[in-house]
Amino acid sequence: MGNDASDTQRVVSRGDIIWADLGAEFGRRPVCVISRDAAIEVLNSLTCAPVTRTIRSIRSEVELGELEGVLDACVINCDTLLSIPKDSVDTVPLGRLGVIKRRELDQALRYSFDIQS
Repeated sequence: MGNDASDTQRVVSRGDIIWADLGAEFGRRPVCVISRDAAIEVLNSLTCAPVTRTIRSIRSEVELGELEGVLDACVINCDTLLSIPKDSVDTVPLGRLGVIKRRELDQALRYSFDIQS
């Protein structure tokens, strides 16, 4: 962490699973980058969804596994989005969402915001 914004712009992209420092209350946690790639280049913060081992098995979650770079059973929680300063994230991803998981992420986000499509 503590990387400058240019490092984040080069490496981090939508669908990456990265470590983020969420402050004293939550500590260092994995998150999934939700921001669109074009926004990552110009903004100082990233929109992210926390990755958690609390699995509720609802439509606003995306299950993750070894293919996405995580070993423990966990989910992306799209009901709780966070704005995280770029200098509070690691720029080397733990993993990345593939095409199918990115579609699932899009569906989970639509569900969490009650967007009909």
